Amino acid sequence: GSVFEGASILYSSNTDKFNMVGGDDSTIPYPSIFLGMPVIQMFYWCMFQVIMQRMLAAKSLRHAQKGVVIAGFLKVLVPWIIVFPGIIAFHILGEEGVILKDNTDEAYPRLMKKVLPEWSMGIYAAVIIGAVLSTFNSNLNTIAQMVTLDIYKVWINRTASEEKLFKVARNVGITVGIL
Repeated sequence: GSVFEGASILYSSNTDKFNMVGGDDSTIPYPSIFLGMPVIQMFYWCMFQVIMQRMLAAKSLRHAQKGVVIAGFLKVLVPWIIVFPGIIAFHILGEEGVILKDNTDEAYPRLMKKVLPEWSMGIYAAVIIGAVLSTFNSNLNTIAQMVTLDIYKVWINRTASEEKLFKVARNVGITVGIL
């Protein structure tokens, strides 16, 4: 049918999954949304090294501001990108009698196998691997930068040249990558 018809069926048969408050048995207690989540979000969006690195590397203040606004907009889309496909997977796989109560990590791959054509699985796998490698690379660069500038340059060799710092960062990146 149509997208709206599908959304209507999904909502009417899974209304409990659209309740963001949760109950007493919820994995995230309701008060933590107001007491704990703001602290985590402030850390992530204001102090997380990967985000800060991107913002500080902007061409200008205007570019940095645009980047933060776009990142904030993308954060608002997280329920649509993360939660909504999970509800869809729960609904579709539930109709087939598949219950993933103990291993919910299987929901996404099973859903992709069900809705994507066979020929596109390799392309989709390449996209997932690219995203994982991009995140890994970003974190590896962050670790190398922190060790080089915050530990090596401050405590070990204050007069190190740029070339020496580059070599230290490269070696830290290789070591952490192997570990």
